Amino acid sequence: MLSKGVTLRGLEVFEALAATGSVAQVASATGLSQPAVSQQLRNLETALATDLIDHGKRPMRLTPAGHSFLIRAEAALSQLRLAQSELTVMDLAHLSALSIGVID
Repeated sequence: MLSKGVTLRGLEVFEALAATGSVAQVASATGLSQPAVSQQLRNLETALATDLIDHGKRPMRLTPAGHSFLIRAEAALSQLRLAQSELTVMDLAHLSALSIGVID
């Protein structure tokens, strides 16, 4: 079980922040407010009991722990996105008819 405070939204915010280094850009991309982005990151760092981002630099840069965690977070998010995509493709309930062609 994940620690309280490790959320999917937090992982997504962390991934975006690692890519951009900017809370403002992440807020714009996710539709969250800047304080909400900062809170998501703070909650994640609190849950993991470590700093993932060097908050004293602009653009923000990952700490060594942040680099290590990013590799795992990206892998987890990638798997979740793949699973979501597969479910979307496999959900054929909305179709009234399905035609399949086979080329020999």
